[in-house]
Amino acid sequence: MPSGTYAVRIVDPAGKPLGDAEVLLLARMPDGTVENVRMDFFPDHGTYRGTLPPTRSSPLDLRVRVITGDKRVEIPLGP
Repeated sequence: MPSGTYAVRIVDPAGKPLGDAEVLLLARMPDGTVENVRMDFFPDHGTYRGTLPPTRSSPLDLRVRVITGDKRVEIPLGP
């Protein structure tokens, strides 16, 4: 069953780790369902990490959504 742990490093324009963002891992599956996994901040590394639950198939689309205040950005992950 495919699953996986993902890590992203999010920094501000000055290169300082952004620790106050809400970060989600979004995985759209072949059956049309979407997994929304909250990514937790690790201050020692300045990264956010999240793990997709085991599934029967690999996601068709994988994205990281970053929310800060009233701004939202989605970053596609993949080949």
